[in-house]
Amino acid sequence: MDASDVEGKGKAGRKDKKSKDAADAEKDAAAGKGKDSKSGGKDDKKQDREPSTIERALIRPLMTVRKLKVRYTEDYGTVIPGYLPQSKLLGMNQFTSPGWDFVAGKQPNINPDDYYTNKDWLHKNWQWITPDLEYALPKNITQSYEQVIDGKLDLEPYTDFRVTVEAKRSKGRNHAEEFRRYEDFGGDPIQEEFKHANITDYGQFTTSYSALNTLFDKDLNGLFQQFEDNKLIVANRLGTGVHENPDSAYLGYPKGYGPFSQNVLLPAFIAAYTGQDANTMKVSDNFVGDVIIKTIPRPNWRLTYNGLAKLGGLEDIFQSISITHGYQGKLVVNSFDTDRQFDRNDLTKLKETTLDYYSRFEIPDIQIDEQFAPLLGIDVRLKNEMSFKTEYKNSRQLRLELIGTGRLRETKANEYTVNFGYKLKETKIGFLQPKKKKKGGAKKDDAKKPPIGGRPGQRASQSTPGDMDFTFDLSVRDDVTNIRELITGLVEPDRGSRRVSIAPAITYQLNNQLSLRFFFDYTKNTPKTSQGYPTTNIRSGVTVRFSL
Repeated sequence: MDASDVEGKGKAGRKDKKSKDAADAEKDAAAGKGKDSKSGGKDDKKQDREPSTIERALIRPLMTVRKLKVRYTEDYGTVIPGYLPQSKLLGMNQFTSPGWDFVAGKQPNINPDDYYTNKDWLHKNWQWITPDLEYALPKNITQSYEQVIDGKLDLEPYTDFRVTVEAKRSKGRNHAEEFRRYEDFGGDPIQEEFKHANITDYGQFTTSYSALNTLFDKDLNGLFQQFEDNKLIVANRLGTGVHENPDSAYLGYPKGYGPFSQNVLLPAFIAAYTGQDANTMKVSDNFVGDVIIKTIPRPNWRLTYNGLAKLGGLEDIFQSISITHGYQGKLVVNSFDTDRQFDRNDLTKLKETTLDYYSRFEIPDIQIDEQFAPLLGIDVRLKNEMSFKTEYKNSRQLRLELIGTGRLRETKANEYTVNFGYKLKETKIGFLQPKKKKKGGAKKDDAKKPPIGGRPGQRASQSTPGDMDFTFDLSVRDDVTNIRELITGLVEPDRGSRRVSIAPAITYQLNNQLSLRFFFDYTKNTPKTSQGYPTTNIRSGVTVRFSL
């Protein structure tokens, strides 16, 4: 046998082995196909299956809520100077004082309504307070309380349509008093007794609010007249209902509740400017504590829809279309303080000036702020680098000042803005382009050197045309503030103006480091009172910016 025969036999053996392996693979594949063909088809069908309309209708509401956040916090604090027992173990003295509840954080009851009763923590434990007047007198017992409630809910009822609802309320209250020993030398032996003195309660309050019923009412005089009419209604509900009372400083008003009483003004104001009925709304001699501070937060919201560009053939033209709408409102009591002349033991005590009953709390002012930010906003971006944005905002601020005879500040503002932008890519401006280098002028090694601020292998950007941005901004704002005197009804503009602003600009990017901006700003301000004068400001020029 020669060499050629051996070689041919080896080739034949490899060929037979290969054909045998292929046959086994085909046999296994056929067996697997016959066994799993049914199940494999079902799995593929399940994966490709789309949910039905009924399934979508049932599942989608469950997916509407995207995020829910609720926060509730309370902070308490009590400071009692002149405490005699010494703290030994866990803040306690022989496990009796100041008590496990106090050490655990429970606040002692220091409520003026429970003074000199079994609920009065200070009077019940007077032996723990030092009788040393020099030590205790300059320092007040203080108790503080702060509560914050807020929540935020994100909804998505439909694809690209989002709704955000928010509500918040915060209130703070502080109590201060002197609890010390008063000596009575009228008898024998000397009687010593601890008493409460110089009691003061003060605080502040803010809550999300809504007064939409009258926000778009242009009849401001009509709203103020409703406020005036509500005062008599509220006064008669608080008083005896007798219209002609000789003890009243104003005819038609019952005793103790005149047209400038705080307990009359506050509910009359809230009813008039929130669209409530003064005959049915809640009133109280302590309107701040019983009504305002217990106000339930009203929701504020913001709506955003981004799916308009995906409808029909719009996606070929528009990159995005965003429509927004939002509302924010709040009720603010910046401060309230105990009326020092108020006597809880004599609620019929009258003021000498107005013959009104004293209120438990004095409020310098109460304020309602609300705004649509925006009422409607549209932001459009096209695929050809063009953009357009417009917004219309509307706001109102009401501030009732209760100092003296009182007055009402009304501020209304409207604002309309338009923003336009367009970008031209790779724009060439002849005189701004660098001159071409002469042939042979550059050295061979220069091509290997990186450009300034670049990396090796990176070409210089000086010869690459830059982008040119065109922008145009237009803003028109109109606002006015009127002061209405409650005692005379006189209306006087306090401030206000009409402001028009136009600002076109062109920005040209020469390269990665250098840019030029040509701008022109025009602003015209026309005041609505005699205290100011019309002004027009014009700014224009060129800004050169070089970035390292």
